[in-house]
Amino acid sequence: MGQNPLMDSHALRVIDFPAVLELLAARCDTEQAAASARTQEPSAERTIVQRGLRETGEARRLIDTQVIPSLASLRDVAKAVDAASKGMTLPGEGLFAVYESLAAGRQMHAFLVHRTEPCPLLADRAGLITPLPGLEKRLRDTLEPDGFVKDSASSELARLRTRKNVLANRVGERMQALSNRHREALSDTIVTQRSGRWCLPVRTDHKGKVKGIVHDVSASGQTVFVEPEEIVAIGNEIREVEAAERHEVERILGELSAEVGTHSEEIAANGDACLHLDLIFAKGRLSADLGCVEPELKDTPQLIVRRGRHPLIHADAVVPIDLEIGKSFQCLLITGPNTGGKTAALKFAGLCVAMAQCGMHLPATDASLGVFSQLWADIGDEQSLQQSLSTFSAHLKNIQRMLVGVKSGALVLLDEVGAGTDPAEGSALAKAILSRLVATGACIICTTHYGELKAYAYNTSGIQNAAVEFDVQTLGPTYRLIIGVPGASHALTIAQRFGIPDDVLAEARSGLSEAQQDVAKMMGKLEQARKDAEAALDDALRQAKELKKERMELANKIEEVEERRLKARENVRDEIDEVRRQIRDEADRLFAELKGRKGHDVQDLKEELKALDEVSREFVEEIAPTPIRSPRPTNLKKGDTVKIAGYSQTGRLLADPADGKAHVLVGALKMTVDAADLSVAEVAPPKRLAGKSTRLQLDRAFEISPEVHLRLMPADEAMQKLDRYLDDAVLAGLDTVRVVHGKGTGTLRRLSHEMLRSHGAVKSFRMATITEGGGGVTIAELKR
Repeated sequence: MGQNPLMDSHALRVIDFPAVLELLAARCDTEQAAASARTQEPSAERTIVQRGLRETGEARRLIDTQVIPSLASLRDVAKAVDAASKGMTLPGEGLFAVYESLAAGRQMHAFLVHRTEPCPLLADRAGLITPLPGLEKRLRDTLEPDGFVKDSASSELARLRTRKNVLANRVGERMQALSNRHREALSDTIVTQRSGRWCLPVRTDHKGKVKGIVHDVSASGQTVFVEPEEIVAIGNEIREVEAAERHEVERILGELSAEVGTHSEEIAANGDACLHLDLIFAKGRLSADLGCVEPELKDTPQLIVRRGRHPLIHADAVVPIDLEIGKSFQCLLITGPNTGGKTAALKFAGLCVAMAQCGMHLPATDASLGVFSQLWADIGDEQSLQQSLSTFSAHLKNIQRMLVGVKSGALVLLDEVGAGTDPAEGSALAKAILSRLVATGACIICTTHYGELKAYAYNTSGIQNAAVEFDVQTLGPTYRLIIGVPGASHALTIAQRFGIPDDVLAEARSGLSEAQQDVAKMMGKLEQARKDAEAALDDALRQAKELKKERMELANKIEEVEERRLKARENVRDEIDEVRRQIRDEADRLFAELKGRKGHDVQDLKEELKALDEVSREFVEEIAPTPIRSPRPTNLKKGDTVKIAGYSQTGRLLADPADGKAHVLVGALKMTVDAADLSVAEVAPPKRLAGKSTRLQLDRAFEISPEVHLRLMPADEAMQKLDRYLDDAVLAGLDTVRVVHGKGTGTLRRLSHEMLRSHGAVKSFRMATITEGGGGVTIAELKR
């Protein structure tokens, strides 16, 4: 990792940032991108950080929803393409690598370039890729994956290879015949080649029996390899064909190399763009694998992380922590026992800054970050044996570099500041170092055991105490970070756990000053009070969760009842449709008979029609009674059933009206309305249809709902239901109705509005207000 004047390389190393970069490199498709991942360095430029985080966010969304084209076939062809641009002929395997890179780039370009709405930044990156389909096709059609030039590359090459095969077959046949003829003179019947020429293995004592050219002798001297003179001419012709073949292959490779050379700039740019995209998608995969979030970018240097998880600790072992610096306070002082997680919290803060400023998301449920100008860290035992430095001296060397180079807006991480020397002097030195760093405008997170520093943080503006939690019951750390309270070291408690004798511990306690004992007791009580408060909060949250669950269950039950009620209405509606049909059929029958009768028969039929008309009138009055409107009373009281002007539903008055306002419960909705808009809800009692055969059916006539639910229904069924409902609502005498079509894609809303606009019973309609249901509901006023 190179030296970066903004992000100190030593700091990146001691917070274990290279290990995070290895996680990133493992998620790259290509080794080139993996090598780039290992050299990533945080940027202090806000625009660069912002673009990096957004690109990773776009990659993460695509990874969560799409199959991303692989860039694994991308090859490092920069040197080969540069050579081609200078007129050199590339080998077949090098040209095929160019083809693979072109194909990978084209696929990624096609996948991203048109996705300008969901991922505009990645689409811009993909726009830097120039597809070269013609060159890509010629390379694919010409070369095998191993670089071998295909026979189909040219007609001349195909002819030469066909001729070579014919000659080779002829040689094979001749050699087999000669082998059979001279079997007794041969040391083996297997035909072989020497120096590219076909030969027979002839025993030395019989070499005169096979006329031809000797090309080789065996190591033992017992065999000579003779090219029979009968096939010398054919062998010479094969050599000529092979030479012509090589020349043709060189010509083809030269032409392809020249074409690659003419596009060298585009191919190089394609490679760079693809490597950038490979690295960006690797960051997206890391975000998905670690369950990260994109931090909100702030204008001032700060870090706030909720339920953060150290990326290098296994998910089953990591304890989420809340961490913040730079917003409400400039310096965070973490105290607590050894092995309690202080150093892990310190490194986690540094990793969050380094990762975010490299464009990586943070492993947390929520996070925000303002770009830091620098990152400094002094963590762990930095003793240098080569320089013969003590641990304390090594820390001082690092801190000296910080004090000289630190700038405003930097993040400084100090582990056990001032440790390694006399406690009194170390504490004084630590306070002086912190004061100087605070004065520079840097943000500081440090750990310490010094009690004086806890008091210093308590009494100094801009410095906040924090503690890693210790469970005195189990005598072990919980690894939780508690901001706002100092932590006790629990040295004597831990010593007791490891078996130090009680008399030794008692003597140690007696050696503490009265003030020290009072502070220890105070901190113990404070820690217990905090735990009690957290337990009470957890109990309250648990009860709230249970109450929410009960409310959801109740809502589900109400929805089930509503569904059954709607089903019952449908059944009653079917019965009413049947009653209407019977009335129409009866009327048609009477009118038909009326036309064919005379005298008293006619009078009888008229009486029957009159009775039928009375039945129809009473039926309409039964399902749509005329409301009795009473003057608005001035003595409304709690519990009255009231009607609200402009609403079809009635409600119940929750309290006596006061100051001209009234609280009304309408269904499950509590409303505050003007008292002047209320009236006592009274309706005329329904009439009974006595003495008729349809009495039982009319007694079951429905009480129509003031709203109709169309959500999740197919469009044609929904419109049929709305049409029937509007007819029934008119018969029921409703002034206004609610059409619940939901938001969704807007199709049901559009179709509902078209029907309401064309329906003869609808006077007007409008979208519901937020309190009435918002964009998922339309309010329609019906004609009277």
